[in-house]
Amino acid sequence: MLAAAVVSGVQSHPGKGCSVKHFVCNNCELNRNYSSSNVTERALREIYLKGFEIAVKTASPMTVMAGYNMVNGTYVNNSNDLLVKVLREEWGFQGLVVSDWDSMKADPKDPMKPVSGDVLKAPAARKASALRRQMQRQIQRHGVCEVSGVQVCFLVNLIQLILQCISVNIELFRCYLE
Repeated sequence: MLAAAVVSGVQSHPGKGCSVKHFVCNNCELNRNYSSSNVTERALREIYLKGFEIAVKTASPMTVMAGYNMVNGTYVNNSNDLLVKVLREEWGFQGLVVSDWDSMKADPKDPMKPVSGDVLKAPAARKASALRRQMQRQIQRHGVCEVSGVQVCFLVNLIQLILQCISVNIELFRCYLE
């Protein structure tokens, strides 16, 4: 309830948005990149997901940040069950899902392609320039940066988020544009 109230309050100001984090069962800092929170379906839904569900359904945060951890042996960033089936399909989340910094476990053949296909990878500073160079090479060679069908889904979400922010800001400055 508190998260939903905070998100609603912040997002009531034009051009402001919230990220609800760390989705889900991110209860330990020690060895967080390798720990797995092993919980039953009932405990997961009644205890760990409930606060996120309330925030998403009542306040529609702009983004949800997935945690570093695993849930039942699967990294949250790569969990189709949590990110797509629960978050998007059951709860109707329309915003952007982002990884926590440097937590994404990507396809080793293509570091730009997240395994789940629904998470925008937030690159660590040391990786950002390598990713930028890879995209620049693709653009120079082919005239475009190739994206897979899987990547299109989060690009659409990113564009929707940008347009939402732009439309709010255009309304704020409409008097200066006329």
